[in-house]
Amino acid sequence: MKSCYFACMSCQTLVDAGARWATSTLEGNGVVSRSAPVDAAAVLAARAYWEPGADATSDWLSLDVLPKVRAFLGEHAKHASLRFGDEGELMGAQDAAFLDWLDLSEAPIATPRYFAEVLALASWAQVEEHVESLATQPWWWSLDELKELTRARFNRLVNAGYPAVESRSRVGSFPAEAKAGGGYVWDAVLEYRVWCHPEEGAADLYKGEDYFYPFETYEDALAFSQATKGSEEPLALIRQDEYIDEPEPGRFIHVRQTRIAEWPVEFLNRPKRSKSTIPSFLSPNAPPNRLDIIRGLVK
Repeated sequence: MKSCYFACMSCQTLVDAGARWATSTLEGNGVVSRSAPVDAAAVLAARAYWEPGADATSDWLSLDVLPKVRAFLGEHAKHASLRFGDEGELMGAQDAAFLDWLDLSEAPIATPRYFAEVLALASWAQVEEHVESLATQPWWWSLDELKELTRARFNRLVNAGYPAVESRSRVGSFPAEAKAGGGYVWDAVLEYRVWCHPEEGAADLYKGEDYFYPFETYEDALAFSQATKGSEEPLALIRQDEYIDEPEPGRFIHVRQTRIAEWPVEFLNRPKRSKSTIPSFLSPNAPPNRLDIIRGLVK
């Protein structure tokens, strides 16, 4: 039997309703219908649904399913687009229909929004690591086209709003050589870069040497990267007017000189350096989680 869900069609969010239990106690008793909006108050008042008997599924319902359903209905009760049905009826029958949805169930459908909004993954590499660690991978993981669509949708979610370059007229004028990562803080984005590798299938323009294309926006760099064989994911070329050096683990030094570096774009989620950023980090009164603060993981 297919799983059944409550869904808010306007928010494109859904939650597991409890499979046969929901169809028998709700749909079977006329509390919900697949052809009409859900009356959240009626569901919340359906005592039989909320009080499963003592059987093999009662713990699953009581601990995993029903608390999430109650929270979901409480949040979306006033939305006129609340519906009940199975996955295909709610999200659509197309293979890629799941891309814009968020599943809040205990055992959720793996979607780009779930990776970004619930797991708070910041890069596709983290998504790959997470999925590879699962005992059972999502059904679409082995389908190249759907996997690429999922990757593109995820990247749009987590990378929207990356900062503009400092000077559009200077994009493409910076030397290829730059420091790699480091420094903890940033002052300006100079350009976004996509490196290409002939040995991995990119066009051989410089007798086998690697090369890069510069871009004014992350979005343009990402589109090029996704369409170009043998290319890396975009990097950000950044300028640090001051930065934090860590010559050995746990020993930090305030360096007051300019440094140009290539950063993973996810590092730009860190707050831009202010006059107080580094002094506050190095202060004897800095909180124990100062590294998380400067990395933008907490405020």
